[in-house]
Amino acid sequence: TRSCSVAPSSSASTAKFRGLLVEPEDPQALAAALAALIRNPADRAAMGRAAHARVRTAFSFEAGIDRLAERFEAPPCALRSMRR
Repeated sequence: TRSCSVAPSSSASTAKFRGLLVEPEDPQALAAALAALIRNPADRAAMGRAAHARVRTAFSFEAGIDRLAERFEAPPCALRSMRR
């Protein structure tokens, strides 16, 4: 759970498993969000699984190479061959 101010997500179900948002400087909202997580172990587990999957896909070696390839305008397969 993180305190920040953002526009509401277009997909509440997807946003729920990425994290809970509360307004900055709102300790009651933060406390309520934390209490909701404490009361819902299934939601906590789902958020953990979603975070794990996101880290493995968005931050994998291949994803990083793809982002570099976009910046250098090189085909991703050319950079992937540089793998250790």
